Amino acid sequence: KHHNKSYYTDFKRDVWYKAIEIILSSIKDKSKTGAWVEPPDSDATPWHVFPTIMILSADYE
Repeated sequence: KHHNKSYYTDFKRDVWYKAIEIILSSIKDKSKTGAWVEPPDSDATPWHVFPTIMILSADYE
């Protein structure tokens, strides 16, 4: 119904960018300072992890 309308495309873009902003903001501080995580084996030493998200951005046209 709205797939060929520019306002619908703008709306989808705005929703996408806001969603990515919310998702990435949740790990922003932990990516710099790290976070301690309990490994599956309870007897093991806790892990100090630094979350990273790799994003591929390309224009294939």
